[in-house]
Amino acid sequence: MTVADIDRILREVASAGDRFNAVTEMLPELARERAGEAAQRADEDLPPRALEGQPFAVKDIVFIAGTPTSMGSRVDVLSHPDATTGTADVIERLMAAGAIPVAKTNCQEFSHGIFGEHSAFGTVVNPAGAGLCTGGSSSGSAALVAAGTVPFAVGSDTAGSVRVPAGCQGVVGFKPTLGAVNTDGVFPLSPSFDTLGFFTRTVSEAVRVFSAVVDFSAGAPASVTVGTFELSTPHWIEDGADYLDTTEPVDLEPFIEESGALYDTVRKYESFRILGPLAEDQPEAFTPGVLDRVKQSADVSEAEYQQALADVEALRERALAQFADVDVIVSPALDGGTVPWDSIGPDARPAFVRYSQLFNVLGWPAITIPTGRKYGSNAPACLHIAGKPGEDATVLAVAAEVERRLKAEANAAQPTDPQAGAN
Repeated sequence: MTVADIDRILREVASAGDRFNAVTEMLPELARERAGEAAQRADEDLPPRALEGQPFAVKDIVFIAGTPTSMGSRVDVLSHPDATTGTADVIERLMAAGAIPVAKTNCQEFSHGIFGEHSAFGTVVNPAGAGLCTGGSSSGSAALVAAGTVPFAVGSDTAGSVRVPAGCQGVVGFKPTLGAVNTDGVFPLSPSFDTLGFFTRTVSEAVRVFSAVVDFSAGAPASVTVGTFELSTPHWIEDGADYLDTTEPVDLEPFIEESGALYDTVRKYESFRILGPLAEDQPEAFTPGVLDRVKQSADVSEAEYQQALADVEALRERALAQFADVDVIVSPALDGGTVPWDSIGPDARPAFVRYSQLFNVLGWPAITIPTGRKYGSNAPACLHIAGKPGEDATVLAVAAEVERRLKAEANAAQPTDPQAGAN
């Protein structure tokens, strides 16, 4: 990676940022500095680091020293106790592995919403279809990966804010186990559920990025029992690698229902204590939609919050017991895929978080992967795979195998003769 290389990449990212309204801030000085370091290491014949020369984008709630951090908002947060003038731990780790930050990305204001419709910088455009909802809140990070301008991007996931945009835009979105990735230097929404995650084009890239920021060893388990929810068993589970052969249906419905109420209580209480003072001091600086949501979060008492936290712990224990016989749970990523912006009504949220939010409450690792297929609306069809806390390797290994089978199936469907179908 040379400075000339990074200048070309910066131009491509800026162009995609303009096309998809995905970028809030370009990082040319930092990117050139890091590219120069990579070039110097190459000149000195030093061994390449894990992510040497890989450009990446960062959701604009993650702090980088010397760079504005907007949270998708016009609100001034410089004096907020959760703001910092330093660089987030995750960025330090990625740069130490040789990766090069090139841009901050547009997002739902203060990560407060699952669609991505409220940002002071306007709505991100979905590369999978300009009229389709992008999902949020990490919509800009997903868009730059979907557009092919960066190999990976950093996002955050509190109710699905990595996996839902990934499902809407047709890329890989990985949410690790709660607490696996240090969130120091990241502006919070609900610390009980906030998790940093990554967008990539392939599962192997997700493994590589995750391995660079945590002490993690990838590897496939000897056997895996796959639970399926609201998913007819496709042949990529029935055939092929032995460790995906054992499947059984599971019922997440009671857990989805109970976790939804607990999520609402905890998220409201925590987010209001973070954003309430800002909304009181600078209401005119908020987007109207997010300001309304902040105000609607004021009605949870301390006693209700503490009870909800206790109930979350009890639910986590029950889920581990209930699903003790399965290693991963596979479902659709979205209930029917993303939809056009103009069809989103006031009751649309449950369909978008149906398969994601539960695993924020449980703290389990989960990943969205594209299948290569599309729904009738031209929306990407994606799968969601979740596993037990700490079993990130299992989730990633199963996702990699499913991805391999899907690609093999797609390749098998292509004509082997380049002239086939020409007439």
